[in-house]
Amino acid sequence: MRRPPACPPRRPNSALRRPPRTRTEAAVELVKVEFKRDRLRRELEAMKRRAGLSATELRAHALRAQRLLARLASPEEDPWP
Repeated sequence: MRRPPACPPRRPNSALRRPPRTRTEAAVELVKVEFKRDRLRRELEAMKRRAGLSATELRAHALRAQRLLARLASPEEDPWP
């Protein structure tokens, strides 16, 4: 009977990584963290813009739906001109 292949060793979680030992490692880590921070900040701003646009569109569609329901509920003889 054959054995299943051995699993590769798991990599440690990035939060548990060792601290930088040299100034160069610290500088590289700092640049990575700053880029990630800026990217996350840009994504958050884009999400806020999209949320605002979606809220505006939601209000417009809700208002239109209310108008259409009111028009359908009115007892006019010929509601559609």
